[in-house]
Amino acid sequence: MLARDPQAPAVAAPMLQQLFDLTQAEAQVAQALAQGSAIDSIATGASVSINTVKTHLHHIYDKTGTARQGELIALIHQSSGGAAWPIPH
Repeated sequence: MLARDPQAPAVAAPMLQQLFDLTQAEAQVAQALAQGSAIDSIATGASVSINTVKTHLHHIYDKTGTARQGELIALIHQSSGGAAWPIPH
């Protein structure tokens, strides 16, 4: 589980597109995840299926070299100047 600095600025989808060569849809999914949205909420908000969001997520993992949501979120926040850190168990 990761925590995010609440004072950190929101991550912009166009920045994610440039940094990681994401499509617009992939960048929107990555942005929503980085802001704490769940996959089902992202799907509902984008009017697509959960499977479509999961497909975008797998493409994002490939393009960013990550394998899990936590890694992806940490990478996004580090790349955007925001802080994300693991929460101890």
